[in-house]
Amino acid sequence: MPTASDPPTEFLTRDDVARLLKISRPTVYRLVESRRLPFYKIGSSLRFDKRDVLAFLRQHRVEALGTHTYGSQKD
Repeated sequence: MPTASDPPTEFLTRDDVARLLKISRPTVYRLVESRRLPFYKIGSSLRFDKRDVLAFLRQHRVEALGTHTYGSQKD
């Protein structure tokens, strides 16, 4: 349940999510169908909480291996 201290929810459309994540609309549909991306169904429309989309993005971050950077010189 939202409290007074919660920031207001910013809802995104399917197209907004596709633009934000730089993915295709069919990929957004696949994420919805597989229930990997939380959504709200309002009538026949899908809406996404921007915080959920950003959390999804953070959860799928892959850390780099090692401490070397590309192009660094060997000592």
